Amino acid sequence: MPKARPMLLFLLTLAALPAAGHDLWFERDGKGHVLLQGHRHSAHQGAELVPYEAANVKSLLCADGAGAARPLAAGTTYPAKIGADCAAVFAVLSSGYWTKTAWETKNVPKTGISGVVKSWLSEESVKRIERWSAALARPVSEQIEITPLADPLKLAPGDKLAVRVSFAPRPRTAASRCASAEPACRCSRPASRSRWPTARPTP
Repeated sequence: MPKARPMLLFLLTLAALPAAGHDLWFERDGKGHVLLQGHRHSAHQGAELVPYEAANVKSLLCADGAGAARPLAAGTTYPAKIGADCAAVFAVLSSGYWTKTAWETKNVPKTGISGVVKSWLSEESVKRIERWSAALARPVSEQIEITPLADPLKLAPGDKLAVRVSFAPRPRTAASRCASAEPACRCSRPASRSRWPTARPTP
């Protein structure tokens, strides 16, 4: 029986939550995929699965082998599912604005709040590549996205992988190369501390 190849998952967090962060990932669900959150693949402790609000799912895309992506309805229940057979799947989640004051950090905009230290929009995108084609060396969305420049499914642990981090869909040159196929792969450090692209193989 041939050895199963790991699919590669790309996660980009634009702004970390104030508490310990949760991972996002796609898993196979029959012929489709399901979007999960938790600590199943994390190096740090936490619940294996952590439900998210269904309203936090802002975008779901299914890309075919030609790189053509079509939007899908996110639904109104957890977890979000994609029933189609896709070469790659992509999602954007946002928990909205967070505001840190001298006393606490709250999941609200800064408008009307006193003692504001900083405020930010928390947004994450995640992509799973199921089948590689040259067309997938280009972004499939207009969102924040990590795109491999070569077939990531051929990687062995420790191999290097060049990626492009883009938004709408301009490359963000400060985070243009990813280090390896190890589970905690990190790209070269970008200018903003809030942007840390990660890539890891998943079952």
